[in-house]
Amino acid sequence: MRSAQGSLQAVPNNNATFSITLDVTNNGDLLLSGATVELVISGADGVVAAELLQPLADLQPGASLQVPFSWNAAGASQWPYTVRARVLIGSQASPAESLVLLTYTKAFLPFTMK
Repeated sequence: MRSAQGSLQAVPNNNATFSITLDVTNNGDLLLSGATVELVISGADGVVAAELLQPLADLQPGASLQVPFSWNAAGASQWPYTVRARVLIGSQASPAESLVLLTYTKAFLPFTMK
């Protein structure tokens, strides 16, 4: 049986980009080969802002790896954004992992509050 499980994280960087990582584990008992990771980012309005695909390296049973993505949020205006990631294996897909990006805030220093 082929099966994949994932865990999704996102970290804002200081240049309007998010580093997004999906940790993938082969929790089946067969080699996971020929799979692709799909990442979809949608705004609050439901419109897809980005769809990213990345081939997944072969994974032995019980093995894990991190699949990194980068998303440039410059100009994004439909906050919050929902990130969904899943592993595509032939005509099947793993359950989607998701998280919500609430905002990307830039602060310019020094600043004065009055």
